[in-house]
Amino acid sequence: MKIRFKFVLFMYLISSLSLIFSKIPLSSIENTNNNEFTHYEIQKGDSLWSIADQFNSKNKEIFIYKIKKINKLDNSSLVVNDILLIPLNI
Repeated sequence: MKIRFKFVLFMYLISSLSLIFSKIPLSSIENTNNNEFTHYEIQKGDSLWSIADQFNSKNKEIFIYKIKKINKLDNSSLVVNDILLIPLNI
């Protein structure tokens, strides 16, 4: 009984800490009320991370999440000469 109580207490603490230290909820990331986009042509050697650097993104993880969602990318693979839509408010 004592072991079960410790396990439940441990799980409660872990879940509480994960809520406290979690990043921005996805629901707030997805609210993009901007209809202004720029087009970016993918060059050889580009990655989503390097494109985030070029656009001086403050939070690269959110930038990459939005770009993947807007452009319906399943993964981070890019094809040279493809065009990415990039919102101006990122």
